[in-house]
Amino acid sequence: MKSRKRISRKFIIGAGILAVFFALYLHLGLLPGKSKNYAIQKIEALTDKKVLFSKILYLPFEGLSFHDVKVTDKKDLLIFSAGKLAVNVRLIPFFTDKKIIIQSVYLDTPVYEFQTDPRKTVTAKPPVKTQISGQIDVPVVSDRRKTGLNALQEEGPEAFLPENVYLEQIEIRNGRVTVRNDASGQVLEEINSINLRVGFQKPPKLSFDGSVRLGRSPYATISLKGHWDLKKAGYEFYLDTKSDFIPPWLLDYQKKHFLILKESRFRLNTHLKSAGETLALFHAKAALTDAEILAGSGVYKGRVRMEVQGTFDFETRRFDRYRGVFELNDVDVFHLTKTIDSLENLSGQIRFQPDLLEFVDVKGIYKEVPFQTDGRLQSFKELNLDETIRVQSHIQQVLVLVPENQRKLLNGFSFQGDCQAVTTVKGSLKTADSLKIDYKLHVENGVIANPVRKINADRISADILMNASGFKIEHSRFGLNSRIYSLEAFVPKKPEIPGALSLSSEDLRLKASYLQTGNSLDIKNARLEARGIAADFRGKAYDVQDLYCDVSGHVEIRLDKAAEGFSKEAPFLKTAGLAGTLKGFFSLKGLWNRPLDWELKLDAGSPLIVIGKKIRLTGFEMQAQMKNRILRIPVFRAAGYQGSVGGEVIFNLLKPDVYFNAKLYANEIDLHPFVRDLDNSKSEVAGRMILQSALSGTLGSEETFRGNGLVSIHDGRLFKTELFKSMGHLPFVRVEGLDLVEFTSLNASFTVSDKRVWTQDLRLLSETVDLTLEGSAGFDAGLDFTMDIRYSDDVIRGTYDTGGLVPFVVQQAENSISQYRVSGTLREPKYDKILI
Repeated sequence: MKSRKRISRKFIIGAGILAVFFALYLHLGLLPGKSKNYAIQKIEALTDKKVLFSKILYLPFEGLSFHDVKVTDKKDLLIFSAGKLAVNVRLIPFFTDKKIIIQSVYLDTPVYEFQTDPRKTVTAKPPVKTQISGQIDVPVVSDRRKTGLNALQEEGPEAFLPENVYLEQIEIRNGRVTVRNDASGQVLEEINSINLRVGFQKPPKLSFDGSVRLGRSPYATISLKGHWDLKKAGYEFYLDTKSDFIPPWLLDYQKKHFLILKESRFRLNTHLKSAGETLALFHAKAALTDAEILAGSGVYKGRVRMEVQGTFDFETRRFDRYRGVFELNDVDVFHLTKTIDSLENLSGQIRFQPDLLEFVDVKGIYKEVPFQTDGRLQSFKELNLDETIRVQSHIQQVLVLVPENQRKLLNGFSFQGDCQAVTTVKGSLKTADSLKIDYKLHVENGVIANPVRKINADRISADILMNASGFKIEHSRFGLNSRIYSLEAFVPKKPEIPGALSLSSEDLRLKASYLQTGNSLDIKNARLEARGIAADFRGKAYDVQDLYCDVSGHVEIRLDKAAEGFSKEAPFLKTAGLAGTLKGFFSLKGLWNRPLDWELKLDAGSPLIVIGKKIRLTGFEMQAQMKNRILRIPVFRAAGYQGSVGGEVIFNLLKPDVYFNAKLYANEIDLHPFVRDLDNSKSEVAGRMILQSALSGTLGSEETFRGNGLVSIHDGRLFKTELFKSMGHLPFVRVEGLDLVEFTSLNASFTVSDKRVWTQDLRLLSETVDLTLEGSAGFDAGLDFTMDIRYSDDVIRGTYDTGGLVPFVVQQAENSISQYRVSGTLREPKYDKILI
């Protein structure tokens, strides 16, 4: 029992002493005191750098480790530091084969200062060899040894190490690299939390696995995984990057590119694979949030998903080939062109490859108008754009897209209706003023109103095109004043190019070609067909918005069609029974939509016209003038029924009730054909008529008619009657020719008033009886006359030739004849004797 206690006590004491020595070893290391300083001096002499470390330890499974390592240049500027640098070397191969096999190199919290543009310094050549404890020769890299690409492919990283030195693995934990332009410059980037493991195998193959963080306050994380076969120059890497923003150094790198990612939070997955000695295949996917992308002059802001694949040439440091796609989601675009300042809420795809951008089903909002677009941008140098934009919205919204100079033509008008718009843009964005922009609007169920001009068009459907050549309207239909119209028009931009207009409806056809100079139109050729009027004319038109015409030309008027067409404005034309065609020349000045204010001159004629569907006149000629709403027909004349007719008429159009003043004449009219045409009967009425009259009043209001005139008929056969038969049977005397009396002439003066024709001296003459009538005939053919009867002059002369009592008897009989009241109508007159 005592021996066991002694053994236990010795073991405990020995273990305690070992623990003390081990603790001292861990604290002081292999080189305590001056030996550490001596080792440091040797290392500094070899590296030409200042090196500090707190201690050196050798531990099983870890190897030789340096603690608190710090390397600076001669100016005490930090180059490298690490909490621990451990090198685990296999010892047995060293003693048996003189090979130094480094099983692993371990760096704990290393810090490295990387300079992108360091100042060049002359360094001393390293010694051929080094000596360590025991004077053992350690091989170093020979000056004659080549460490080019071939050596790297054959030997791997050992190509950079001394002969007989092999490296199997490097592991870095929680490392940090600071990047500057030079030693005294500001920090460009700080790479933190570097955790990387690199393995080396034979034949030379490298495997990578690790992650890093960017920024002193980390804003990005990069994870790396992959392998590299140095002998076959084959590699494949996978990188996963997350970043909260774009660092300044990446912005500086992109500054010469067409596409620049200026701001974004993003996630990037990258696959990189070798494709030869200098080429690499890459495939990247990125999701960008709150992104700001510059593409030429345009700025894109929003959420973007991107996928790109292609080939990178490390020798030229350029992307040899690539293609990819941007998927837009709620992206806003600014400063796209001089004419298109901003777009909102974009979604869709933008596909890209070298010198080409393609827009596929991109939707968005422009000036509060939703749109869809497809197109392409070719040549990042010339920026040649070919794009089609489609809009389906309300016409008021779509008109916002129309250029301001063309929208001025629409001032004063209000619009309603549905609209589909197609805009095509072609040309270089570098010279936006020369862009060819074509607009096409398709309007349905439209309404256009202009209260000032009393325009209210509805049921509008049309295709409206606007391009570099001008403004065009095609396939247009609209309703106006209860009529349906069709319209085709072209308004050119260049004054030397003729414009065209074609307007038609059920009763209207207008075609015209013109040249526009400023705000005036030079009408080269025009034809108007409306309400029986066909006019070919040319001239000038001023003020496109409020068109004033000054034209002249040839006119053809079909009286029947014109009477029908203007019957609403002039109801009396309904019963006028006009027919025939007037042809002549005219001149017109005035606003196109105010015909009553026109200044008009007309000189026309017709070989034949018909009035009242029955009265036929030949060789008709007329002149007409209208000014200040006074229409004058100073002369009209025609031949007919072996005679002539004519006169002059004035119409006062100042008021809705049209006042007229007319003077008419008829010379030597043959009554037989005239009456037969007038009442379409087999009347035997004949004679030659002379008429002069003046008449005035308000059209359509017969009670206002006033006038006077003279009428004379001679050599005629007016009517026959047995009314005077008793006058032939007198006492002792028989007067021949009174059994059936035929009147052959008529003379009268008359006046017109109260819808009647009045006379006081109407005389009807026959061979035996003369009648004198006083009274009136109504416009409805009603009669109201007092008729005096006497023997004709021929009868009286005959009695004197007979002699005896005959003259006395006839004279007494004539004095005793009663007067008659004539009533009834012209067709059926009634005679009532008035007792004297």
